[in-house]
Amino acid sequence: MEPDAADASQSVFQDASARLQRLTPRQYELLGLLLQGDAPEEIAQRGNLSVRTVRNYLQQLYDAFAGDNTDAGVDDDQRGDDGDIIR
Repeated sequence: MEPDAADASQSVFQDASARLQRLTPRQYELLGLLLQGDAPEEIAQRGNLSVRTVRNYLQQLYDAFAGDNTDAGVDDDQRGDDGDIIR
C-alpha cells in the first residue's frame, strides 16, 4: 500500500473508531443488531420498542456516521488542486 493510501486508511479507521465511541449504549446495541441483518421491525420487537423509535435511532446512527459527509459524492474532476470542492 502506498504511504498516502495507508495514511488515508488509518485516518478513516480512526474517524470510525471515534464515532463508535460517541454512540450511546442503545445506539451501539441497535448497530450490532443491524449488522447481524435484523430488520427494524425485528429490532423493535426484540427491544420492546416501537418501530418509529427504532427508525429514530437508525437516523441518529446515519447522522453519526454519514450526516456530515456532504461532499462524499463529489467526483475528483469537481475538486481543485488542493482537494477542495469547486463550486
